[in-house]
Amino acid sequence: MDSEFPGFLRKTPRRSDELSAFADMKFNVDNMKIIQLGITLSDENGIIAGTWEFNFKFLIETEVFYDPKSIEFLKESGIDFEELRINGIDQLFFSNMFTHVLSRHRDLKWLTFHGLYDLAYMVKLVTKKPLPVSMLDFTEIIATVFGCCVLDVKYMARLYDDLHRGELGLEKLAKILGVKRVGGSHQAGSDSLLTARVFARMKTMYGIEESRFVGSCMASPLGFANQYQAQLQTTLMYLAAIAGAQRQAPTMPPQACSSSFSSLVTLALLALVHLHFQMAPQPAMQQGAYYMQHPQAAAMAQQLGIFPPKMTLQFNRKCRILSSDTKQPFMNAGIQFN
Repeated sequence: MDSEFPGFLRKTPRRSDELSAFADMKFNVDNMKIIQLGITLSDENGIIAGTWEFNFKFLIETEVFYDPKSIEFLKESGIDFEELRINGIDQLFFSNMFTHVLSRHRDLKWLTFHGLYDLAYMVKLVTKKPLPVSMLDFTEIIATVFGCCVLDVKYMARLYDDLHRGELGLEKLAKILGVKRVGGSHQAGSDSLLTARVFARMKTMYGIEESRFVGSCMASPLGFANQYQAQLQTTLMYLAAIAGAQRQAPTMPPQACSSSFSSLVTLALLALVHLHFQMAPQPAMQQGAYYMQHPQAAAMAQQLGIFPPKMTLQFNRKCRILSSDTKQPFMNAGIQFN
C-alpha cells in the first residue's frame, strides 16, 4: 500500500518528543485530504495479482490546507490535478465501498514503506473521522482497520548493513536489490508495486521472518517510532478483538497470521465490482490503465452478474493503474460478480 498526500502543514523536527510528533501527524492528516491510494495484491511468494491506483477528487482552488511546494512536486511527478478535479473519486463513496471489502477480509497482510502517514490517511478515509487524540487509540483503530499484520519494509531494512540500515528511500533501495520500477515514481500505484517487489526480493535474499516486524513502522523522530511500535505490536496481538477487528479474540501471536492468495484475488474482484471504474488498455505499453469514477452502473452489475468496462477512456500515464507481472491488461474481459 502507498499513498500520496499534499505535504505537511507541520514539519516535525527530528529530535521532537513522541507526543509532539503524534500531534503534528494528527494535525496534518486531520486537515488535509489524501490524493492517491495505491494497492498491490501479492501472495506469499511475491506473485503479483494486480495493482490499483485510486485517484481522489482534489480541487486546489477550494482546498484550504495543502503545501504548495508538495503540490508542485506531485505535478512534476506526473499527477494530473485537472483530471482529479474533473474525474476524481468521491472519498465518501470510496470509503463506503472499501470498508465493505475490508470487512470481508481480515487475514490480509499490509505492507508499507515508511508508512505511518499512509496508515493514518487510510484510517481517516475508512473511519470518516479525524485521527484519535491518543497514540494508543490510534493503534487500536489500526487493528480495527487492518487486522493482525502490518509491516514496514523500510523498518525491516534497518537490520542490514548492505541496505544502509534503513536510511535509503524506496527508489535507492530497489536499485541495490536489483528491482526495476514499473511506472513513475511518487505515484501511489507504482510505489505500492515497487514496495511489494522490494519486499519479495528482501525475503528471498535475507530470509526475513515477518513475525519480527509486525506492527513496526518507520516514523520521525525515532522516539515516536519506538513508542508507537511498542504499542502497535501489543495492540495487534491483543486488542484487535476489543476494537472489533476479528470475529473472535486472537489466540495466536502475529506469526500465525496468514495471507491467502485466494483471498487477495477475491479482494481484487470485490474492489473491481463494487467500485465503478473505466478501463483503457495501452497495448503499446502492454499494461492496463484504469481510472475509477462514480458508481452509475452498480444496479446493472448486480442484475446481470457482470461488470464489464463501459467505455474507453484515453488516459495517459499520469492517472493509471499498472498491470500484473504478466504485462497484460488485468481482467479486461469483465468481472464476475461475487
